Amino acid sequence: MSRYQLDEALNGRWCNVAIIPLKQTVTIIRPQGVDEYGRAINPLRIPLKCRFEEGSKIVKRFSSGTGANQTMSEEVVSNAQITFDKFAEINYTDTIEHVNEIGITSIYSPLKIERLRNIAGKPLLTEVYV
Repeated sequence: MSRYQLDEALNGRWCNVAIIPLKQTVTIIRPQGVDEYGRAINPLRIPLKCRFEEGSKIVKRFSSGTGANQTMSEEVVSNAQITFDKFAEINYTDTIEHVNEIGITSIYSPLKIERLRNIAGKPLLTEVYV
């Protein structure tokens, strides 16, 4: 992206292209209501272009016992950051479904939603942490 294109994007005059490449797609699943068992009734499925970055890490590792009776434990936590163009309508009650490049489907719930704005206050990006 040239300096002129970036300047135009940041000033809101160049509206058709995102300031970062959005190569992935996620599906936002928004419940329209719930039944008596708490299950979603006729959920609305909204596909959105995004940038999806996922990872995992070991956050706890401990051992207990001594000698031959020693036990090792690990806890693996996975997380993802999803970046959408401009002001994406994402709620904490939504479910986000992502199918990766090898066909594995993952379902996430938003933990943190941030709107990044330019100096004039217009939204540039929406970042969702899951």
